[in-house]
Amino acid sequence: MKHLPKSTPTEILNDPYGFTYKEMSEVIGEDKARALYTELYKQPFHKENLSISTKKVYKSSDTEKYVYELKDNRYIETVFIKRRDGGTVCVSTQVGCSVGCIFCESGRNGFVRNLTPSEIVQQVVLIRQKVNRIVFMGMGEPLFNYDNLIAAIHILRDRNTIEECMDDLIAEINKNRRILEFRFVEGTIKLYADDIIYIETELHKNVFYTEKGTFQIYKKLDELENELKNMGFVRAHLSFLVNMKYITKISSYVMTLTTGKKIPVPKARYAQVKREYMLYKGEE
Repeated sequence: MKHLPKSTPTEILNDPYGFTYKEMSEVIGEDKARALYTELYKQPFHKENLSISTKKVYKSSDTEKYVYELKDNRYIETVFIKRRDGGTVCVSTQVGCSVGCIFCESGRNGFVRNLTPSEIVQQVVLIRQKVNRIVFMGMGEPLFNYDNLIAAIHILRDRNTIEECMDDLIAEINKNRRILEFRFVEGTIKLYADDIIYIETELHKNVFYTEKGTFQIYKKLDELENELKNMGFVRAHLSFLVNMKYITKISSYVMTLTTGKKIPVPKARYAQVKREYMLYKGEE
Protein backbone atom coordinates (compact mmCIF):
# COMPACT_ATOMS: atom_id res chain seq x y z
CA MET A 1 0.00 0.00 0.00
CA LYS A 2 1.28 3.45 -0.90
CA HIS A 3 2.26 5.57 2.09
CA LEU A 4 -0.01 8.59 2.39
CA PRO A 5 1.37 11.89 3.65
CA LYS A 6 0.30 12.86 7.16
CA SER A 7 -0.56 16.40 6.08
CA THR A 8 -1.93 18.11 3.01
CA PRO A 9 -0.31 21.01 1.12
CA THR A 10 -3.10 23.28 2.39
CA GLU A 11 -2.40 22.36 6.01
CA ILE A 12 1.30 23.11 5.55
CA LEU A 13 0.74 26.43 3.81
CA ASN A 14 -1.85 27.48 6.42
CA ASP A 15 0.47 26.81 9.38
CA PRO A 16 4.04 26.39 8.04
CA TYR A 17 5.88 26.82 11.37
CA GLY A 18 4.36 23.52 12.51
CA PHE A 19 6.42 21.30 10.20
CA THR A 20 10.00 20.17 9.76
CA TYR A 21 11.73 20.61 6.43
CA LYS A 22 11.46 16.87 5.79
CA GLU A 23 7.71 16.84 6.48
CA MET A 24 7.23 19.75 4.10
CA SER A 25 9.37 18.35 1.31
CA GLU A 26 7.54 15.00 1.42
CA VAL A 27 4.25 16.78 0.74
CA ILE A 28 5.03 19.85 -1.39
CA GLY A 29 8.40 18.84 -2.84
CA GLU A 30 12.00 19.91 -2.22
CA ASP A 31 11.91 23.11 -4.26
CA LYS A 32 8.75 24.51 -2.67
CA ALA A 33 9.87 23.44 0.81
CA ARG A 34 13.23 25.16 0.36
CA ALA A 35 11.57 28.35 -0.87
CA LEU A 36 9.08 28.30 2.01
CA TYR A 37 11.78 27.78 4.64
CA THR A 38 13.76 30.66 3.19
CA GLU A 39 10.65 32.82 3.53
CA LEU A 40 10.03 31.65 7.11
CA TYR A 41 13.50 31.90 8.57
CA LYS A 42 15.71 34.05 6.31
CA GLN A 43 13.41 36.93 5.39
CA PRO A 44 11.36 39.52 7.31
CA PHE A 45 8.28 37.88 8.77
CA HIS A 46 5.21 37.51 6.56
CA LYS A 47 2.08 38.10 8.60
CA GLU A 48 0.13 35.43 6.73
CA ASN A 49 2.56 32.75 8.00
CA LEU A 50 2.16 33.67 11.66
CA SER A 51 -0.52 32.46 14.03
CA ILE A 52 0.72 34.52 16.99
CA SER A 53 1.66 38.19 17.27
CA THR A 54 3.73 40.27 19.68
CA LYS A 55 1.37 42.31 21.87
CA LYS A 56 3.80 43.82 24.40
CA VAL A 57 7.48 43.60 25.36
CA TYR A 58 8.72 44.40 28.87
CA LYS A 59 12.47 44.97 29.08
CA SER A 60 14.94 45.12 31.94
CA SER A 61 18.74 45.02 32.01
CA ASP A 62 18.97 41.24 31.64
CA THR A 63 15.51 39.98 30.62
CA GLU A 64 12.83 40.66 28.03
CA LYS A 65 9.27 39.41 28.60
CA TYR A 66 7.13 38.98 25.49
CA VAL A 67 3.34 38.88 25.64
CA TYR A 68 1.98 37.08 22.58
CA GLU A 69 -1.61 37.12 21.34
CA LEU A 70 -2.97 33.93 19.77
CA LYS A 71 -5.51 33.64 16.97
CA ASP A 72 -8.29 32.92 19.48
CA ASN A 73 -7.43 36.12 21.42
CA ARG A 74 -5.76 34.23 24.27
CA TYR A 75 -2.40 35.38 25.64
CA ILE A 76 0.83 33.63 26.55
CA GLU A 77 4.19 34.83 27.84
CA THR A 78 7.75 34.06 26.79
CA VAL A 79 10.89 35.29 28.55
CA PHE A 80 14.29 35.92 26.96
CA ILE A 81 17.18 35.85 29.47
CA LYS A 82 20.35 37.54 28.27
CA ARG A 83 23.64 35.69 28.68
CA ARG A 84 27.20 36.59 27.78
CA ASP A 85 27.22 34.15 24.85
CA GLY A 86 23.64 34.56 23.65
CA GLY A 87 20.41 33.93 25.48
CA THR A 88 17.95 31.49 27.02
CA VAL A 89 14.30 31.46 25.98
CA CYS A 90 11.69 30.30 28.49
CA VAL A 91 8.82 29.02 26.36
CA SER A 92 5.15 28.38 27.17
CA THR A 93 3.46 25.12 26.16
CA GLN A 94 -0.15 25.69 27.29
CA VAL A 95 -2.66 28.47 27.80
CA GLY A 96 -3.20 28.32 31.53
CA CYS A 97 -2.35 25.25 33.57
CA SER A 98 -4.22 22.53 35.44
CA VAL A 99 -1.53 21.73 38.03
CA GLY A 100 -2.27 24.63 40.39
CA CYS A 101 1.12 25.13 42.06
CA ILE A 102 0.67 27.68 44.85
CA PHE A 103 3.73 29.69 43.76
CA CYS A 104 2.65 29.99 40.11
CA GLU A 105 0.31 32.49 38.44
CA SER A 106 -0.24 30.40 35.29
CA GLY A 107 -2.85 28.12 36.82
CA ARG A 108 -4.87 30.77 38.62
CA ASN A 109 -7.57 30.71 35.92
CA GLY A 110 -7.19 27.01 35.23
CA PHE A 111 -6.29 25.18 32.04
CA VAL A 112 -7.60 26.56 28.73
CA ARG A 113 -5.88 24.59 25.96
CA ASN A 114 -2.62 23.13 24.67
CA LEU A 115 -0.42 25.15 22.34
CA THR A 116 0.23 23.72 18.88
CA PRO A 117 3.77 22.86 17.73
CA SER A 118 3.64 25.96 15.52
CA GLU A 119 2.69 28.24 18.43
CA ILE A 120 5.56 26.85 20.48
CA VAL A 121 8.09 27.32 17.67
CA GLN A 122 6.96 30.87 16.84
CA GLN A 123 7.69 32.01 20.40
CA VAL A 124 11.37 31.35 19.72
CA VAL A 125 11.36 32.70 16.17
CA LEU A 126 9.70 36.02 17.09
CA ILE A 127 12.27 36.80 19.79
CA ARG A 128 14.68 38.02 17.05
CA GLN A 129 17.68 37.35 19.31
CA LYS A 130 20.59 34.94 19.34
CA VAL A 131 19.19 31.91 21.17
CA ASN A 132 21.38 29.05 22.31
CA ARG A 133 19.25 27.57 25.08
CA ILE A 134 15.54 26.80 25.21
CA VAL A 135 13.69 25.77 28.36
CA PHE A 136 10.01 24.80 28.52
CA MET A 137 9.28 26.51 31.83
CA GLY A 138 6.77 29.17 30.76
CA MET A 139 3.00 28.85 31.07
CA GLY A 140 1.68 25.31 31.38
CA GLU A 141 3.00 21.86 32.22
CA PRO A 142 4.99 20.76 29.13
CA LEU A 143 4.59 17.02 29.64
CA PHE A 144 0.81 17.44 29.69
CA ASN A 145 1.18 18.58 26.07
CA TYR A 146 3.66 15.85 25.25
CA ASP A 147 2.92 15.18 21.56
CA ASN A 148 2.94 18.84 20.53
CA LEU A 149 6.01 19.51 22.68
CA ILE A 150 7.98 16.71 21.00
CA ALA A 151 6.86 17.88 17.54
CA ALA A 152 8.05 21.43 18.34
CA ILE A 153 11.41 20.14 19.60
CA HIS A 154 11.91 18.22 16.33
CA ILE A 155 11.28 21.43 14.37
CA LEU A 156 13.58 23.49 16.59
CA ARG A 157 16.33 20.84 16.36
CA ASP A 158 16.00 20.22 12.62
CA ARG A 159 19.62 20.55 11.48
CA ASN A 160 18.61 20.98 7.84
CA THR A 161 16.40 23.93 8.60
CA ILE A 162 16.36 26.15 11.66
CA GLU A 163 19.99 25.64 12.65
CA GLU A 164 21.10 26.52 9.13
CA CYS A 165 18.80 29.53 9.05
CA MET A 166 19.90 30.61 12.52
CA ASP A 167 23.33 31.37 11.02
CA ASP A 168 21.70 34.06 8.90
CA LEU A 169 19.65 35.32 11.83
CA ILE A 170 22.76 35.50 14.04
CA ALA A 171 24.62 37.36 11.29
CA GLU A 172 21.73 39.84 11.14
CA ILE A 173 21.74 40.23 14.92
CA ASN A 174 25.51 40.69 14.93
CA LYS A 175 25.09 43.79 12.77
CA ASN A 176 23.51 45.37 15.83
CA ARG A 177 26.23 43.97 18.09
CA ARG A 178 29.03 45.31 15.89
CA ILE A 179 31.21 47.81 17.70
CA LEU A 180 30.79 51.30 16.25
CA GLU A 181 33.20 54.12 16.95
CA PHE A 182 32.08 57.75 17.16
CA ARG A 183 34.08 60.92 17.73
CA PHE A 184 31.84 62.66 20.24
CA VAL A 185 32.40 66.01 21.90
CA GLU A 186 33.13 63.95 25.01
CA GLY A 187 35.83 62.01 23.15
CA THR A 188 36.07 58.90 20.97
CA ILE A 189 33.64 56.29 22.28
CA LYS A 190 32.78 52.80 21.09
CA LEU A 191 29.14 51.66 21.17
CA TYR A 192 27.03 48.74 20.02
CA ALA A 193 24.15 49.76 17.75
CA ASP A 194 21.88 48.00 20.27
CA ASP A 195 23.03 50.44 22.96
CA ILE A 196 21.70 53.48 21.06
CA ILE A 197 18.11 54.27 22.07
CA TYR A 198 17.62 57.29 19.83
CA ILE A 199 19.47 60.25 18.32
CA GLU A 200 18.00 63.75 18.44
CA THR A 201 19.08 66.88 16.61
CA GLU A 202 19.58 69.80 18.97
CA LEU A 203 20.75 73.10 17.50
CA HIS A 204 23.90 72.38 15.47
CA LYS A 205 24.70 68.97 16.89
CA ASN A 206 23.12 65.55 17.41
CA VAL A 207 22.68 63.96 20.81
CA PHE A 208 22.96 60.19 21.30
CA TYR A 209 20.73 58.84 24.07
CA THR A 210 22.19 55.44 24.92
CA GLU A 211 22.25 52.73 27.56
CA LYS A 212 25.67 54.07 28.57
CA GLY A 213 24.76 57.75 28.81
CA THR A 214 24.28 60.83 26.64
CA PHE A 215 26.84 61.93 24.05
CA GLN A 216 27.02 64.83 21.57
CA ILE A 217 28.41 64.80 18.06
CA TYR A 218 28.85 67.38 15.29
CA LYS A 219 27.60 65.29 12.40
CA LYS A 220 24.47 65.54 10.27
CA LEU A 221 21.60 63.20 11.11
CA ASP A 222 21.47 62.11 7.44
CA GLU A 223 25.06 60.87 7.74
CA LEU A 224 24.31 59.02 10.97
CA GLU A 225 21.20 57.46 9.43
CA ASN A 226 23.35 56.15 6.55
CA GLU A 227 25.95 54.74 8.97
CA LEU A 228 23.23 52.90 10.91
CA LYS A 229 21.39 51.64 7.82
CA ASN A 230 19.97 48.09 8.13
CA MET A 231 20.59 48.07 11.89
CA GLY A 232 16.99 48.50 13.01
CA PHE A 233 16.67 52.30 13.06
CA VAL A 234 13.80 54.38 11.71
CA ARG A 235 13.70 58.09 10.93
CA ALA A 236 10.68 59.07 12.99
CA HIS A 237 11.08 62.78 12.36
CA LEU A 238 13.55 65.10 10.66
CA SER A 239 15.13 65.50 14.08
CA PHE A 240 14.85 61.92 15.42
CA LEU A 241 16.51 58.62 14.48
CA VAL A 242 15.11 55.85 16.68
CA ASN A 243 16.21 52.30 17.43
CA MET A 244 13.04 50.22 16.86
CA LYS A 245 14.15 47.81 19.57
CA TYR A 246 13.10 50.45 22.11
CA ILE A 247 9.68 51.31 20.65
CA THR A 248 6.68 50.05 22.62
CA LYS A 249 3.97 51.44 20.33
CA ILE A 250 3.13 53.89 17.57
CA SER A 251 -0.36 55.34 17.58
CA SER A 252 -2.14 58.66 17.01
CA TYR A 253 1.00 60.14 15.44
CA VAL A 254 3.05 59.51 18.57
CA MET A 255 5.90 57.03 19.07
CA THR A 256 6.36 55.77 22.65
CA LEU A 257 9.69 54.33 23.78
CA THR A 258 10.53 51.93 26.60
CA THR A 259 12.11 54.88 28.45
CA GLY A 260 8.75 56.70 28.45
CA LYS A 261 9.94 59.19 25.86
CA LYS A 262 7.20 60.25 23.41
CA ILE A 263 8.22 61.37 19.92
CA PRO A 264 5.77 63.04 17.53
CA VAL A 265 5.59 61.46 14.08
CA PRO A 266 4.57 63.88 11.28
CA LYS A 267 1.47 62.95 9.31
CA ALA A 268 3.45 62.84 6.04
CA ARG A 269 5.86 60.30 7.54
CA TYR A 270 3.47 58.35 9.78
CA ALA A 271 2.37 55.55 7.43
CA GLN A 272 5.94 54.74 6.35
CA VAL A 273 7.28 54.81 9.92
CA LYS A 274 4.50 52.56 11.17
CA ARG A 275 5.00 50.12 8.29
CA GLU A 276 8.76 49.89 8.97
CA TYR A 277 8.02 49.18 12.62
CA MET A 278 5.44 46.50 11.76
CA LEU A 279 7.94 44.84 9.42
CA TYR A 280 10.57 44.96 12.15
CA LYS A 281 8.19 43.23 14.57
CA GLY A 282 7.16 40.69 11.94
CA GLU A 283 3.52 41.77 11.83
CA GLU A 284 3.35 42.65 8.13
